[in-house]
Amino acid sequence: MLAIRGPGDMLGEISAIDGRSRSATVTALSAVTATVVPGTAFRDILIKDGARAFAMLRMVAERLRESDAQRLELGAYAVLHRTSRLLLDFTDRYGDGAAIELELSQAELAQAMGASREAVVKALRRLRDLGAIRTARRRIEVLLPDVLAAIAEDLDDDDECG
Repeated sequence: MLAIRGPGDMLGEISAIDGRSRSATVTALSAVTATVVPGTAFRDILIKDGARAFAMLRMVAERLRESDAQRLELGAYAVLHRTSRLLLDFTDRYGDGAAIELELSQAELAQAMGASREAVVKALRRLRDLGAIRTARRRIEVLLPDVLAAIAEDLDDDDECG
């Protein structure tokens, strides 16, 4: 899994820009309403509208930075820290900054972080015990983002959660 995207996110833009084949497949985790723009039409929009082209460039740069950060986190942070960081990121991107409900399985969350499902299960259990999240089948609800933030920044914690 390369990334999890949500409402308002654009997909397939790189292939539309360079005209080459797609480098990934998109799988929806829930019902989706989408607008499909053919590659040629998309390129024409970017060529004709500099502001949109610049916005696209900013989004691509942001995704490149996100990808770099994820690669660094794989070796630098324990699964508990990575889980907290990812849940905070989703809260910021797709929630109201205070809480969010995610329709993700534990296996999907593990794939998104490059961790084993077992390690993610341990991390989620610890976060539940702390009252930071509530989980149910294919659902994670962030209740206390401040607790997640404290864990995400506490790099002295030796608990690898797997």
